[in-house]
Amino acid sequence: MNRSEIIVDSLLMPNSFIPFNFALGKSIGVYESIFIAFLFYHKNQLKFKNLDQEFIPLPVSEIMEKCSLLGCERTIQRLTRRLVELGLIEIKKNGIPPINHFKINREAIADIIFNASAYKNDLEKSGN
Repeated sequence: MNRSEIIVDSLLMPNSFIPFNFALGKSIGVYESIFIAFLFYHKNQLKFKNLDQEFIPLPVSEIMEKCSLLGCERTIQRLTRRLVELGLIEIKKNGIPPINHFKINREAIADIIFNASAYKNDLEKSGN
């Protein structure tokens, strides 16, 4: 990789960039989808540091600091509760003081995205 490629990559992947999947957002809600994207982003950051783990350690304060779009602690608790109910994430508390550790259920997320895409394709084929 040459110098210009490295610069372009660093400009396109700044610390605040979180990709958003519209099909997922339409299916489960925009804020829920942003939160899922934030978890993927954080998991990739851990991989980059060679700390790949099944459960992602992420205190609420860090979520609020890095993804202020999600709002206050109460909103984040509501989002995590909904995502757990949907089976898209698992949460366990570890450490002293206890910190939330998140596990992303990729299969459930893929099912939602593929079902949303299939529904859209069916609508387009039927002419609606």
